[in-house]
Amino acid sequence: MQRVREIILGADGRMTERVQYGTITFACKDNMASFVQVANGPIDPGQGKAPAPGGHRSQRPVHALCRSQGGQCASSGAARSRSALVQRHDVQKMTDQAIVDELVGNSHGDLVRVKEILEAHPELINVPAVWKETPVEAATQMGNRAIIEYLVSRGAPVDFFTALALAQMDRVRSELRAKPELAQARGVHDLPVLYFAAIGGSVAAADLLISAGAEVNAKAEAAAPIHGAVMGGSREMVRFLIESGADPSLPDYKGRDARSLATEMGRNDLASLIPTKA
Repeated sequence: MQRVREIILGADGRMTERVQYGTITFACKDNMASFVQVANGPIDPGQGKAPAPGGHRSQRPVHALCRSQGGQCASSGAARSRSALVQRHDVQKMTDQAIVDELVGNSHGDLVRVKEILEAHPELINVPAVWKETPVEAATQMGNRAIIEYLVSRGAPVDFFTALALAQMDRVRSELRAKPELAQARGVHDLPVLYFAAIGGSVAAADLLISAGAEVNAKAEAAAPIHGAVMGGSREMVRFLIESGADPSLPDYKGRDARSLATEMGRNDLASLIPTKA
């Protein structure tokens, strides 16, 4: 994919060249570029709310961009179109961030697109999106082993949470022994450490964490460990957490309890393991 900034920099000086990038249309003249932005996506990661498991969509987010003459910034996520004149270097910065955000957004589940973007922009491997999440953190959040392994092969780091999602037990034991406080740690989007073991499907890792003091019902706005177990799809993990005292009525970011989530995913086999409220 040709970078928008390259198109802009070579655009016709009479502004006959117009470029559409996601929700933004650009045009250039002299040292200035105009843009019009229209919000049409369901999620605006720049608003400070932690994106939740399963809540991301592949997207090119809307961003704010300040007027070059000292005016106010256009607000992100507006329902109407806006236009402004900006310096070309500001457009470059904006489009660079849009590519990063697309990479991180797709790291939740689209390996093909992740490969396409990193082939063109390998330098973005560890750059965070505007919602403060890196590509490998996005893949770890979803327990997407194929994307995690690809990102690691391209230079992404493996932290304690990613090691849990990959069920790297030797590393998990070693780090937990060195830092027992990791049993109460929080990962991306404030997700509790047990969530990452749950979505990774390793009962051994989950058991180790609980034995070290991890709370089986620790939760975040996004999800609790029991939701991670359902999303990971492991019957053994769902059964283990229920037997360990997990509360299946805890809501996720959409207000779904564990049984509702399993049903929505079409996993009636998992739903049948989850008790209903008395």
